[in-house]
Amino acid sequence: MMRPLVVPAALLAVFSLVAPTLAQSAGSMRYPGVTATAAAALTAPPNSEPAPIAPAIPPIPQEQAQTPATRVHRAVVPEARIGVDEGNPMPIALSAAIEMALVRNRDLEVERISTQQSQLQVDIARGAFDPIFRSSTYYENRLAPVASSIGGNPSGVVRSSSFSATAGLSKFFEYGTVLEGHYSQVRSETDNVFLIINPQHQSDIVLNFRQPILRNRETNESAHRLRVARAQVDLSDALFRQRVIETVGAVQRAYWDLEFALRSVQVAREAVSLADTQIARLERLVQEGISAPVEIVQVEAELERRRQNLLTSIELVTLAENVLKSLILSDRADSEWNRPLVPTDTARVVPVTWTIEDAVKTALENRPEIAQLRTREEMNAIDLKFYRDQTKPQVDLVASYGTTGLAGTASTNDSPFASQNEALYRRVNELSLLAGLDPVAPPASQGVAPVLVGGFGKSIENLFSQDFRTVRVGIEIGWSVTNRAAEASQGIAEAEGRKIVAQRQSLEQRVEREVRNALQVVQSARQKVEAAKAAREASEVQLQSEQRRFESGLSTTFFVLTRQNDLSEARAREISTLTDYNKAVSELQRFVGVTLSANAIEISDVKGAVQP
Repeated sequence: MMRPLVVPAALLAVFSLVAPTLAQSAGSMRYPGVTATAAAALTAPPNSEPAPIAPAIPPIPQEQAQTPATRVHRAVVPEARIGVDEGNPMPIALSAAIEMALVRNRDLEVERISTQQSQLQVDIARGAFDPIFRSSTYYENRLAPVASSIGGNPSGVVRSSSFSATAGLSKFFEYGTVLEGHYSQVRSETDNVFLIINPQHQSDIVLNFRQPILRNRETNESAHRLRVARAQVDLSDALFRQRVIETVGAVQRAYWDLEFALRSVQVAREAVSLADTQIARLERLVQEGISAPVEIVQVEAELERRRQNLLTSIELVTLAENVLKSLILSDRADSEWNRPLVPTDTARVVPVTWTIEDAVKTALENRPEIAQLRTREEMNAIDLKFYRDQTKPQVDLVASYGTTGLAGTASTNDSPFASQNEALYRRVNELSLLAGLDPVAPPASQGVAPVLVGGFGKSIENLFSQDFRTVRVGIEIGWSVTNRAAEASQGIAEAEGRKIVAQRQSLEQRVEREVRNALQVVQSARQKVEAAKAAREASEVQLQSEQRRFESGLSTTFFVLTRQNDLSEARAREISTLTDYNKAVSELQRFVGVTLSANAIEISDVKGAVQP
């Protein structure tokens, strides 16, 4: 029931007691809307003795004043947060949080390693064009059975030994050219009676050349792999850039969420302080017999609800803090996990001057997704060129040139045919003499050519004299009648190109939509900040007015608590809109593709970051 209007003197006396609680302190806390007086009210004794008030309001009848035993005001102190040392805070700025994430974040480290792997894949593909050197050295001792009258040794076994050494170099070029060259040197010795040089030294140099004319001339499998690997590096760079942008955006969102959570705790604490103050005010009125004790119970119920909100706010601080820590810390054993983070940057309204046309144009130039599609188009062009080339016949120009050098020691073995020929000529001449004919002279022995007599040096001399050389030039042709595999691969590459074009058009439309939406969200968020600020100021005035009405007996505890709740909600909405605005600006930067430049981040520095 509405209490009668009190006299002005009593009104002034009551207002003089509650005015310090409502006044704004000059040394207020960093968070807006939380005064030093409200913070001090958390520690002030709730049952402190008030100043005497003139009994201008008629006392409540004795039967109404009979209440149960006096309720003890329950003081609740929130327990310490799990896993953090509140006495060792860690102040952190947004720029520092971003820098820590770029250096320590493990998800980003995975992308960094993937980029390095892509670069190593290029080296693997280049390996196909590395010169290849081959060499071999052998010693051979052989006993060969003789099953012929001219096998070389009447004993039935020809013994031979040799020492050979070869060295060769080959090189494959990107346009299919193949060059090969090898040198060999052999020293051999045998008891074959037919050899006129024993031991002997033989030297050989052979050069081979192959050049595709149709298939594999402009591109080949190895060149195709190299070009795809190079394009894959560009694709990895675009993916890494996208991952950096996403990481920076995640840090910004987590940072502002933590800053919002901490400020929400301050609002919740202030709401608890206002309820405590209201209880103290009612207790004084009950002691004076002006209010009924049941009104204290009403405020106590509201106080407990606000304490629940405070505990929930503290819980949200831990959750938001752990999200940010997971982004900026490198290991679960880092000591920073035990330190509470204290943001030093405050959410504020930063003007955004982007127009739709400029924002969309910048997004199409800078978005890493667009760069990824451009790289995929390049890779598709590489594939298409390769598979088209594979549909051609294989026509190769081949050529080789070889030169040989041979030298050795003239053999002293008598040929088995020499003694037989000598006996034959002797008998013929005897018969010729009996017949009165002239004797037949045996042909002069050829012997060993002087150019072949010598050792290793003579063999090398004969090698470079090119008196013994071989030249070969020709064309090799290979042709698959249907070549369905190459034609099908070409068709797949052409279809992939059409698919990429469609994906690019779809992505450009998505970019247009995202940029437009982001600009609208930023504009709406800015207007919401202004509206929330005005609503908070109006709620403060309403609460002050309602408190004055309560002191005058024109209002009830219910309406005072309602106005307090309205003020707390208005302050929370103001903080929320400021946080939403800063997060909206961060999202706009991401959609436009200027996150890195807006935060002065060089992608080359991030890619080369060294883990601590």
